[in-house]
Amino acid sequence: MDSPTSQTPEHGLNLSDHDDEEVILYIGSLELGKDGNFRLAPAANSQSKGDASPSDNSDSFSDFSFETDEEGCPFTTVTRSKNINNVPCVLSQDKSATNDSIWGCPTFFMSTTAGDQYVSQLRNHGHDDQNLMGPKDYDHGSNLVHHFSSRPLPYADPRFRPMMLHKFGNPMMYGPRIPSCPQARLLDVNRMEEIIKGGDREQKESLVYMLQRSIFMLMLNRRLHSLYCVLVDACEGQQLDSLVGRVLSGGDYFLRAAFDEQGAISIIELIRKVKRSSPDHALAMTSVLSIRFMDIMTHPTARDVILECLLLFPTQPNQVLYEKAILHFEDLATDKVGCRSLNDCITLIDGDQRVRLLNHIANVSDYLSYDQYGNYVVQNVLGLGNKDITDEITHCLRNQFIRLAMTKGGSHVVEKCMEASDSGIILVAAEILDCPRTPVQLARNQFGNYVIQAALKKTKERGYKCYYNALVRCLEPHRRALRRTAGGRNVLSSLEAEE
Repeated sequence: MDSPTSQTPEHGLNLSDHDDEEVILYIGSLELGKDGNFRLAPAANSQSKGDASPSDNSDSFSDFSFETDEEGCPFTTVTRSKNINNVPCVLSQDKSATNDSIWGCPTFFMSTTAGDQYVSQLRNHGHDDQNLMGPKDYDHGSNLVHHFSSRPLPYADPRFRPMMLHKFGNPMMYGPRIPSCPQARLLDVNRMEEIIKGGDREQKESLVYMLQRSIFMLMLNRRLHSLYCVLVDACEGQQLDSLVGRVLSGGDYFLRAAFDEQGAISIIELIRKVKRSSPDHALAMTSVLSIRFMDIMTHPTARDVILECLLLFPTQPNQVLYEKAILHFEDLATDKVGCRSLNDCITLIDGDQRVRLLNHIANVSDYLSYDQYGNYVVQNVLGLGNKDITDEITHCLRNQFIRLAMTKGGSHVVEKCMEASDSGIILVAAEILDCPRTPVQLARNQFGNYVIQAALKKTKERGYKCYYNALVRCLEPHRRALRRTAGGRNVLSSLEAEE
């Protein structure tokens, strides 16, 4: 890009030589204008030589100012277009300065001219990057106005230009925020939403393209969530392809966003949009999410993202998630959050993969039943009413019912076995009656007493009188001992209610 012919570091910049749609960015000293807005302060050498600079009474330009964290280092933009009343400040997700990009600006936005040369000169004279264009340049009274120019590319509407930060050397000192100042015009979210919803196709396409360049900032910023939703809803066809592609190409940025509360909400919004479009988008999304499946499903916030995929997407794009659930089922089952996620997977997965998952769980149900979290998964599977799976679990737990009955989680599993099938009732009752002292031991135990109560109730309800009567005969001689414990008293109350 050729620099303007009238552009010289000593004399500022003559705006009259520029086309109407060129955007000029000035970085330098500002002064407070009559209208209360900051304006570019005329340089001393510019005044002496009569060069033009934006003034308070000029109606040919729109200028916008922001204060940075460092006092005395504001910046402003000037454009020759009289039709521009507001220039949205759109920050990029890029957090580093490169040859083609300065933090806060999309890579296509600006190329440097005299300002770039000035920075190079400072480097050559020993200035370190951290202090380039820093406060001390202004403290020393420099009248040089650093300026950058850019002509719009064919696909970029000149009325929507991101503003550059003034600092080159240490961009990481600034967080991903929008600069603010009492006199500054902040990002006009409402105006941008109106443009996206409006009928001007050229403006809409330009703004959509610009916002897509800053998509992760929109996803993670709660204040910009309404703008993000409008953007997602407005994208169709190639725009949606571009949006999904940009989000997923972010890779780790996308995955890390799922662990943020606002980021997870934004991803779910995109999932709901993708559901109504091409299945290829759904497959691409589930493939990326599967990379950190275990981390996501054991996180209380991120898990909602995958569960939304399982809930809304058809079977085909979810196949990769089904396989991950089968692969990691044991680790999920024994995790505080993962056990909930696995139970949700059991509910949402269908087809042959669901049968495989249930069989895997049933095969290790004895191990899971003793686990403080795994027992919830076994209880959930028993509650499905699948006879084959239930029989497999009760067979796996055979000869372990008494030990399980005396543990907090295990006692619930034993009760579920009796609720799930008649074979479970028979197996549990038979194991309790295998030793004459077992019914009393269970009745006095803080957890086992619930198993005895359930056994008495189920054997009577299902007509297994021989088992019911045998249990009563074992308990009757020990009424006095049973009254000494809370569990025993509960069992006696249950017996009296059954009589």
